[in-house]
Amino acid sequence: MSTDADAPNNTIGLWDRRAAESGLRAVFTGRWSDEQAIDVDVAQSAVLLSLAGPLDRRTVLDLGCGNGRLTARLAARRAVAVHATDISPGMVERTARDVPAAHCLVMQPGILPYANDQFDVIFASFVFQHILDDALFARTVAECCRVLAPGGILVEMDGL
Repeated sequence: MSTDADAPNNTIGLWDRRAAESGLRAVFTGRWSDEQAIDVDVAQSAVLLSLAGPLDRRTVLDLGCGNGRLTARLAARRAVAVHATDISPGMVERTARDVPAAHCLVMQPGILPYANDQFDVIFASFVFQHILDDALFARTVAECCRVLAPGGILVEMDGL
């Protein structure tokens, strides 16, 4: 979920092109070496996963899954079900290919096609920073609250 629902196709196209990049180049800028990108990825994932606690017997959503790097770690943690969504068809295709246990879906922010209270944990890693429209931002947060089960956890990480 990289931008608002009215984004021009070139924004989605940018993420589709990045999905074709190898390794972490799909989601990290070129300012880091491959080794540095791996270190950042490991550190970010460790923080996100530690905030959620144990995932066994839980249903999780990776909102804005990108290339599926976090989705793969979620699936490895024995969650009951792992769902992954992104605005980019290319990113979703890559995640579906690399993490066959995940239920992958292309979708726009602000509209989550899931039942009320469906998820125990929602991960949103570097998602909200790309939603520039205030009304869409508010709808996306409201949708997260709607699909999050009572007592559920929203684990969110963003940058500047």
